[in-house]
Amino acid sequence: MPHQPTVSLISLGCPKTVVDSEKILGQVAEAGGLICARAEDAEVIVINTCSFIEEAIEESLEVIHEAVAHKKAGRCRALIVSGCLAQRFGAQLRAQIPEVDVWVGVDEEHRVAELCRAAAEEKLEHCARLQTARTREPLHSHAGRLRITPRHYAYLKISEGCDNVCAFCIIPKIRGRHRSKPSETVLEEARELAADGVAELILVAQDSTDYGRDLYGGRQLAPLLHDLARVPGLRWMRLLYAFPAHFGDDLIDEVAANERLCKYLDIPIQHINDQILRRMRREVGRRETESLIQRLRERVPGIVLRTSVIVGFPGETDEQFEELVEFLHAARFDRLGAFRYSAEEGTAAFRHPDAVPETVKQQRLDQLMEVQKAIAFEKARAVVGRKLEILIDRLGDRRSGVWEGRSYGEAPEIDGVIHVQGRDLKPGGFYDCEIVGADGYDLIARPVASPFRAPARALRVLAPANGTGDSSSCRPRRL
Repeated sequence: MPHQPTVSLISLGCPKTVVDSEKILGQVAEAGGLICARAEDAEVIVINTCSFIEEAIEESLEVIHEAVAHKKAGRCRALIVSGCLAQRFGAQLRAQIPEVDVWVGVDEEHRVAELCRAAAEEKLEHCARLQTARTREPLHSHAGRLRITPRHYAYLKISEGCDNVCAFCIIPKIRGRHRSKPSETVLEEARELAADGVAELILVAQDSTDYGRDLYGGRQLAPLLHDLARVPGLRWMRLLYAFPAHFGDDLIDEVAANERLCKYLDIPIQHINDQILRRMRREVGRRETESLIQRLRERVPGIVLRTSVIVGFPGETDEQFEELVEFLHAARFDRLGAFRYSAEEGTAAFRHPDAVPETVKQQRLDQLMEVQKAIAFEKARAVVGRKLEILIDRLGDRRSGVWEGRSYGEAPEIDGVIHVQGRDLKPGGFYDCEIVGADGYDLIARPVASPFRAPARALRVLAPANGTGDSSSCRPRRL
């Protein structure tokens, strides 16, 4: 019987990368590989990388060099780097980091299990050192994943790639053109995840609102959400990465009417000044953005809006930045992510003149986040006294019995949490709670008299042993 390798996978980057990592782990486990918690104990180390901006590249390279040290000092036989960094820079990096045995691009992750087995059998010399082919086929299924999120929520990727031409973004060069996953495949995955105990399904893509255009001749996100709401066992659905230019009235109607869809939307606007938006190639201007926000708030009472913005885009003047600040004052988003512009080679803006100095970028970022901090803290205090349904994620402090959870208004890992004071609560359970206090971005709650409502009974358990969602400590439980 051939030797089965011990494999450790390190997942970096966004939730979309998490889905790819879970698929890799599922294939490794299905092939007989053993998933181990610590990279230093593994015969094969797999790093699934991100390279969206400079900080992500630096993090990926740092983790790769740490793995190289494990390979030199420990039992590691092979080091495999997959994902965005391999796709974007593999050709250059394979000469600079010869300790990496294979670089595997974004449409070649299905080969990782085969490469792990080849490494265990010391046959990697027969494998090409660089695998970065891209396909235009519809997005494949991610069924059969070994999940590294907590058992009760999961990400579901509905499309890959992007047809937008934003001047600051390298994703289309890395991930390719937009490719939707067929709706029946999405529904099959959702049913599998619900059977595995998932109560909250989080839909992700590079541009979720563009879903279906390539397959069905028109955007079909609203019908997809309608069909997903019928999947037995799902309690919540959440939509991330909704491009504002593609948000039609049919989708607003579905958000308003769909009882399982959290009244929470992530709509990255990136800026508000019309001249900057044109230079960013964002397809919408200030008037369209303001209209969308107004329509959502009028037609979806209680909706929580999250956005992201970029400061320091080339040529951004003090006046244009102040326009953004004033808009955020007026729009009062519930959640905000802000980033300094990162000049990425291969993007339209990379060689744009009038670069903003890094010190100015940081000053603008700090100022903007102070504005949003005041808004967020005020909004948190305004929730005190309300009753909300809260999904418990994990035990926060065992000694004091404080749990960490979320309402419909918080997405995992990117938004604040709700600290729930109570005994005998269960991760994955939904509880009616009263908000009794605010602590900065976070809230404090206590359960009110109501029955515990558990998520759907799990038919299959594929979860990390410690329940933290840490991809480096994932152990499979056999089906």
